Amino acid sequence: MSITKYSTKKLPYQFYAHGRTDHLENIKPRTFLRRETPRTLSEKPIVYQENEYQFRCDNPLTDTTNGPKYIALGCSRTYGIGVGESDTWSNILQSKMQNRTPKQPIKIFNMGVPGGSCETSYRILKNWIDIIRPRAVFLFTPPGWRREIIKENKIELVCEGHPLANKLKSVSSSESDDNHKDYMVKAMGHCCALYKAKLFVLDNGSTVRVDVGNDGVHPGPLSHKLFAKNFYSYWKREFKPRK
Repeated sequence: MSITKYSTKKLPYQFYAHGRTDHLENIKPRTFLRRETPRTLSEKPIVYQENEYQFRCDNPLTDTTNGPKYIALGCSRTYGIGVGESDTWSNILQSKMQNRTPKQPIKIFNMGVPGGSCETSYRILKNWIDIIRPRAVFLFTPPGWRREIIKENKIELVCEGHPLANKLKSVSSSESDDNHKDYMVKAMGHCCALYKAKLFVLDNGSTVRVDVGNDGVHPGPLSHKLFAKNFYSYWKREFKPRK
């Protein structure tokens, strides 16, 4: 289906980061844990500006970039809790790619969801890939134990703090979580293959956090630079871009 056939008022709940469709205009800066981001590691609080679909990027439906488009998927490490938008790995990666091909505009849509699971990433990719038609997808895998519950047109993200989190962890294991993650990554790979898009994967468990962000918990700017560096090497090796 062509992007021109989509209307922001008609896209169903599956297209939203958290499944909520009760706001279709730019929302207020996001808050976490019912408070503004604390000023622990920087002088100014971070503003998390989201589009109509709760993603920390421009609205893909109204974007006019005339060049290759990409999708960044994952959880809070992709969304960028604790860092400014310019310090997220997707933004850093976009700048590195753009510097490599200055004559060709590049756009990466940051579709990371705080508290999201691999199931969340799959749902978002499955629904948005036909609209964005990305050249490639960058997936920073969320923790494998997390899940997503879809019931009666509502989506619950089962992550830290959810009433079912501890129960889910108690009946699971690292082996089963890894298997589930592998299944979801393969499903996303199949989805990408249908649209002739490449899938680049960075495993959450194999990365090192070298600093912390403004919340004192999530990766900081230096860590995001390392994440971007890894993805950039994948992209450069695959597409062999020339200036």
